[in-house]
Amino acid sequence: MVLGLGQLKQWVYLLSFKQSDGDFSAEIIKTSFLRGSLCSELSQYATRLNLAKSDAYLLGMFSTLDVLLQIPLKEALRELPIIDEIRDALTEKTGSAGTLYRLILAYETADWGTVSSCAEELGLDSNIVAQKYLECVEAVNYTWNSLQRPFSEE
Repeated sequence: MVLGLGQLKQWVYLLSFKQSDGDFSAEIIKTSFLRGSLCSELSQYATRLNLAKSDAYLLGMFSTLDVLLQIPLKEALRELPIIDEIRDALTEKTGSAGTLYRLILAYETADWGTVSSCAEELGLDSNIVAQKYLECVEAVNYTWNSLQRPFSEE
């Protein structure tokens, strides 16, 4: 998986939280990366999702802003220049983007019934969901580990 410049900026943005405040969990930040990557990947296979790959990435990335900023999600999203579909998906879990978000949350909690129904609603094969999840976990872990190494080791 190759990151575009915009996505790389988002990663750096979230990493700055980690470096500026020791209270932020690395796992929350990794969850943001994983959700962003998975939403982005699945958006390419969902036949009933009208969301650009980059917007799908933002959907996943911004899903943990409330935890990172320690404010309600609606407040965290208020000032961000995101499309209404992402805002509604994250705050109300509505629309096809909301279905994608519910699918991601269900996958994280092993709620296979919800995963299956959301996948069907989006026109996704359940096997693709599992395959892309594993690929994204691997890619995020690789990138995360690369970012943890001092620059001198490269």
